[in-house]
Amino acid sequence: MFKHVKDMEYTVHVDQPDPRFAVLLLEQFGGGNGELKAAMQYFSQSLGCNDPKIRDLLQDIAAEELSHLEMVGECLGMLIGNVDNIPRDFAANHMALLGGGPLLVNSAGVPWTANYVNSTGDLYTDLSANAGAGLRAKLIYE
Repeated sequence: MFKHVKDMEYTVHVDQPDPRFAVLLLEQFGGGNGELKAAMQYFSQSLGCNDPKIRDLLQDIAAEELSHLEMVGECLGMLIGNVDNIPRDFAANHMALLGGGPLLVNSAGVPWTANYVNSTGDLYTDLSANAGAGLRAKLIYE
């Protein structure tokens, strides 16, 4: 069972709206190496794991990844700012049209897909995929 703790792990702070940076940050929200992918990957992998301790660990990591998704989503909302001030040539007008909330798309506007999730049922293969995905996500953040 999952429980949503109302206090965020880290307080998200944005100095000023920056819709163009928000478009780049969408990569970490709905991209192929983003937080949603990580959460779904760990959760899917946990369901195929027969060891209760490892299953529990994978589900804890999945919940942690969902908290990262929440932080990125909060940041995106702050970066969009007042949707009335977004220029007409803004690359992600869909964010403004929907009230500034992020969609599950990457920075190019390509929708999130379950094809991003690697879950083979083989623990060693899955953990290897997780390590690689973590490194790619780190590169994107940097």
